[in-house]
This record gives sequence, structure tokens and C-alpha cells, in this order.
Amino acid sequence: MATREKLEDRFVYVGKIAKEGQPSVFMFYLIEILSPWHPSTKVEEVITKALANEYSRKDAYTLEDFEETLKVVNEKLGALSQDGDNDWIGNLNSIVGLVEAGNLHISVCGNILGYLLRKGKISSVTEGLSAEEDHPLKTFVNITSGAMGENDRVIIGNINFFDVLSIDRLKKLTCETSAKEAMFEIHRTLRRSKIDKTSCIILDCVEAEFKETDKEKELPEMFFLDQSSDTGFSKFMKKASPVAKSGANSAKKGLVKFFHFSKKAAAGAHKKWKESYGPKTKEIFAKGKNSAGAGIAKISSRIRDNQQVKYMGVKVRPYSKRPKGTLSRIMGSVLSAIYMISEKKNRRYLYVGLAIILVLIGYMKIRANNANRVALNTEREITESYTQAVDLFNQAKDDLSLGKPNAKDEFASALDLAIKAQGSEATKNEAIVLANEITDKLDGLISATRFRNLSPLFSVNGNVAHSALVGTTIYSITDTGRIYATDTKDQSPKLVASVPSDAGNIISSTFADSQNILFFLTDKDKILSLDIDNNTIGSPSLASGASWETSAAIGAYVSNLYLLDAESGTIWKHIESNNAFGKGSSYAPTKDIDLKGAIDITIDGNIYILKSDSSIAKFVKGSYDSSFSVKALPSPFDKIEKPAGIFTDSDTNYIYVLDKGQNRIIRFDKTGTFVNQYFFDGATIDQFFINPRIQKMWVFSGNSVYEINVQ
Repeated sequence: MATREKLEDRFVYVGKIAKEGQPSVFMFYLIEILSPWHPSTKVEEVITKALANEYSRKDAYTLEDFEETLKVVNEKLGALSQDGDNDWIGNLNSIVGLVEAGNLHISVCGNILGYLLRKGKISSVTEGLSAEEDHPLKTFVNITSGAMGENDRVIIGNINFFDVLSIDRLKKLTCETSAKEAMFEIHRTLRRSKIDKTSCIILDCVEAEFKETDKEKELPEMFFLDQSSDTGFSKFMKKASPVAKSGANSAKKGLVKFFHFSKKAAAGAHKKWKESYGPKTKEIFAKGKNSAGAGIAKISSRIRDNQQVKYMGVKVRPYSKRPKGTLSRIMGSVLSAIYMISEKKNRRYLYVGLAIILVLIGYMKIRANNANRVALNTEREITESYTQAVDLFNQAKDDLSLGKPNAKDEFASALDLAIKAQGSEATKNEAIVLANEITDKLDGLISATRFRNLSPLFSVNGNVAHSALVGTTIYSITDTGRIYATDTKDQSPKLVASVPSDAGNIISSTFADSQNILFFLTDKDKILSLDIDNNTIGSPSLASGASWETSAAIGAYVSNLYLLDAESGTIWKHIESNNAFGKGSSYAPTKDIDLKGAIDITIDGNIYILKSDSSIAKFVKGSYDSSFSVKALPSPFDKIEKPAGIFTDSDTNYIYVLDKGQNRIIRFDKTGTFVNQYFFDGATIDQFFINPRIQKMWVFSGNSVYEINVQ
């Protein structure tokens, strides 16, 4: 595989030299000349001609002949450099090989890589072969030889080829396929990613009785990156072209005969017309012309007087030179403009206009080329990130086995590259598999449990804006205000109530166990209450002079309500007395801690406030506990990127925090020490709830609910 045309910074040549009737003995070569400054060179011609000439001189070509041939090639290259063609020195990457009686002999110049795939193992066949000195007479110096066994495969390519497709990826991409089919798949992958600076050779060792399949027979031995593979239409055209050509020749002969016949018939008809019918026809036309002239003269004066007259039963209206109608006016304007521009004195305006148009066309073309170039570079960068991810993943595994502390960071970087590689169709599927392998390895190091491809426990009709948990019943509120209750045992959502239309959108909720009431906080600073016993919704009573503060979250403990005021950085406590909530009082002094911009509140007797910087403030009996803090998380995900929710209660020994940035739920003990974390792939976490009594967690994603066990 190579390119037909010269690339912008290199020449690439790949070829095979063989004799008819000797399929097991042939030579091959890959030549790459890096020459962005050099328009042409005879290096390829010198090498290939010397190889072909020396190979053709011998009836039975052996390893000794191969050694002599390389000496001849070196001498020819030395003579070429003496003639002044020496810019290629130091810029030549090449491999020349001989396959003979099941043996492979190769010699390398510059940076060419080759690998042997044998029984699932990979080994280099080109390492250390290239000469250390850049001298024409020492271009091809070292030769390595080895026997190839059945089903062995050798893949040879330039540096760019293995930068784009690692040997591990090539192994996966081409496993259990023949050399032709493997090259077809590689060619299709590289063309899809618009990668052209690569070249390679694939050699397979097969049985002497090996016969190609019909599919393999249709594939060429040579693939070009600047030429697409045969499509169904192109194959049809190849087969149809000979038939079409034969048909065209037959049609051409028939048309020639028909033309001669028609010409002869036309000449005879013309002669008969001229002799028999011509004079009489001229006489009739002359009489008609005279009669029409007399009639037109008779009515012309009346038409000029703007009168409508009849001539031979047809109404004739006055003629006006002035065009009528929009189309006529446009055509008139266009003709006038053309006439004006055609005048010599106005032609300079035409030239200026044409110049402006040409400049605009050039500008648009440059912009299009730049856009294409950027898109191509982006695609290449994404594709290459897969190979980088594989290499870094392997490095991380090695460093982990050696106990190096940077292994986890390398796993994380490899994961980022694998995720990036999913942006290209050429590497998407393999990158997904690789990302899963990396995360599985990494999860074991950071006490993480990962859930993939979970099936929803149930789904609610409509867009769920907020949810709440009471025991094992989930209440889902849609964006239209409908409230559905779903028992997680029967998993059947039932419409139980609706939010009043003037109440606003629900932003937070809390359940008061002592009252068996679910409280909702809205974005209009209203609080609604849902009586769980009879599913009636209303508004809790307020004592005289009391009101609800502007709040971001609500919490309940015993019969009291606590409102988190993120604007002023205050926690307001409303005490319930005689079935009414009193005026709010500042529960926690905020001089020791800034709660402005805080996100959520949860209560287990103590109050925990999740702040926007991902820290947690703890209040014990109205006093800020400065000794409490969340301890460090394990790297590389040691920061909570986007804190979004917090939960604890008196029945659990843990505090749970939702990090939407990493789509995970983190569990701490009540001293703030990290315990473990839960990642969810394929489902974006909107909310979560936990029932510690039955050790169940429910994750809300859109209108779907997922259930997992927590220990």
C-alpha cells in the first residue's frame, strides 16, 4: 500500500519483482524519500532497476545473489551521488527483501519498521538493521534472515504507518483474515480518516495448495491511498465497458450506413422538388405576401391612432415599444446594462467587477481549503490519539507492576486519549473497548464501582423535572406539574396529584417522617405539602407575621423545616407549632463560615451544607464544626468537579455527594474520610436517593430510574 502521486513532503514507492511460474520466490521493496525541497530524484529508479536487472539475470535466485545485488545497488547509489543527486542522503527510508523457499531475507535503510506475528506473539524483524552512517556506498549493509512458518505474518511500514496504527491495533484489525483482506481493511480505515503519508507491506506464509476465495480474487495486490477501492458500480463498469464498447462500434457502423442512405435519398428528393414543386410554391408565397402587405397598410393608420381594430377576424391592439410587466422590465434593464457595458468607454467598470469577483472566488477557495485542512488535521489527531492511548496504557501497566506512583495518572491520561479517539468513526469501536479496559484497571486502584449498560427499573411518561423518595416509593414531578408515585416493588407509576399552576417549578424537596408529609420548595419561594396518606397537595400554614425566605434547598428534621438561603448565606429554621410554621430564625451563625452560593442541605440531627467549592460545612446544635472536613480523594479523580447534591440521615453512617462533573456518587464516612465511589456509564445522573435500611440506591436520569445495591 502506498500513494500513486508524490505527497507534499515525500515520495513513496512500494513494489514487487517476480518471475512467472515462481510464486514462492520474489523480491519486494518499500522506498520513502523525504524531500519537501527537492522536486525529483532518481533514487527510486536506480534502486528498482538494479534489483530488477540483477534478479532477472539468475534463473534460481538465492541469498548469495541477494547480497551481490545489494552491493550493486550501493554502487549505483554512490555513482548517483557523485553526479550531484545527493539530497536524498539522510532522507531515505527503505527496505529491500527477498522471499525464497520459505525464507525471508531483508535489508533496511533509515526508519522502516517490520514485525513478525506468530501464534499470537509479536517480535521485531528490523531492529538494529539500519546502517549508522549516512553514506551512499553503505546504504544497504546488514541483512537478516529467517524461516517463515505456516500462518506467519510480517507487517512492514514506514514510521507514519505505525504512528497511526499500532501493531496491537493492526493485530485486532486484521486478525483471522488473509493478507489481501487485511490490507483492504487497513486501506479503508486510513482513507476514511484521510491519512495518506503511510505505506506498508503485508506478507503471509501459506500452504503451497492455498487457493484464494472469490472475494480475495477481486482484491488487488496493490492498494493506493489516493485511489479508492473498487465499488460495486466501478466493478460493474469494468465488466460492462467491453460490451458497451462493442455495442458502440456496431452502432457507429450502422449510423454510417444510414447516413449514406439518407444523403442519397435527400439528394433525390431535393432534385424532384426543384423540378416539379418549387416554381408553384414561389408563386403562392408571392401572392400571400402582396395580400398581407395591403391589409397591414390599411389598418396601420388606425393602430397608430390607438384604436382597436379587427383584421381577418382577429382583434389587433396598438403596439407600444414600452415593456410591460415585471419580467419585461427586468429583461429591459438587463439588456440596457449589457448594452452600456459593451460600450468602450464603460468597459473599465466591467474589468473592475470581474476582478472583484475573481478576488472573492479566490478568498472563498482559500477559506474552504483552510477549513478542509483544519478538519483533516483534527481527524488525524483524533485517530492518532488511539495509538497514543494504547502506548500509554501499556506504560501505565508496566509502571504499576514496578510500584511507580505515577501509574494512576498515566491510566487517567490514557483514558482521556481513548475517549478522544471515540470521536472518529475509524477508531470509535476500538477506542470504546480500550476505554473500558483502562477504567476497569483504574477502578481497582481508586475504590470505584462502575455500572455499565444498566437497564431502567422503570420510566415515567413526560419530562421529569424533580424527584423525591419516601421509604420505597418514588415521587416524580414532570415539567407540566404532574406528580407520579411509583412503588419500586411493582414499578408502575401512578398519577397522584398536580402542582398548582401558579406555584412555580419545584427545585428541592424533603420528607418529614413525623408528619408523613412531603414538602416541596419552588422557584417562586413557595412551599407545598403533599400528604402521603391521602395524596392531597396544599400549602403548609404560616403563623402570623411569618413568611418563607428566598431559598435554594429545603430540609426537615422532626417537625421543623430548614431553608438554605444561598444568597445571604444563611440557614433559616422554621419551628412548627399548633399546625403552623413560625417566623424563620437564623439557625447557624455565619461569621465563621461563608455559605453564599451553597448548593444543598441534608440533616441527620446535625446539618451538612454542600458548598459550591465542593467542601462540606457541618453544624452541630447551631454551631459550626470547624474540625470537620472532607478528606482527600484518591488521584487522579481527586477533585469534585461539579458538586450537585448531598445526602445523609440518622439511619446511615455515611455521607453521599453527587459529582456531576465525573458522573459519580462519592461515599464518605461521617468523619469526612473517603470510603468508595460509584461511576455510571451510559446514564447521566440528575438526582439520587438512598434507603439505608434496605441498602438500595436509586439514580434518576431523565425520565428513567435505575436501582443498585449499596453495602
